[in-house]
Amino acid sequence: MPLSLTGFPLRAILSYGGMKYSAVDATSLRMKIPRCRVPQYDQGDYVKVEFAAENPALPGEWMWVRVHHCDEERQLLFGSLDNEPVVNAEDLRRGQELAISYSQIREHRKPSEFRKN
Repeated sequence: MPLSLTGFPLRAILSYGGMKYSAVDATSLRMKIPRCRVPQYDQGDYVKVEFAAENPALPGEWMWVRVHHCDEERQLLFGSLDNEPVVNAEDLRRGQELAISYSQIREHRKPSEFRKN
């Protein structure tokens, strides 16, 4: 029976993808398990998002959104607007809950990166 690093016998049988691996095979199992994707954005982070103006004569507006959570598979970020809109004042308000496509994100900052005045 194989021994662990502590010298005690390993009796675990690991299962992945319909295959069973004994403790001896556990090191090779690491090569076969797909890597988990680390989220790009954490809860509490801030992202600067580009919002297009409905009136094409007006410029778009860039505002900060505070991250609540993300859906990495769909490339969506869920959060609340942290700015008072100027151009899009009729459509958006501070604190509004939004779903943002990653393609609209222009900047990313941790809360600690903002200066306190």
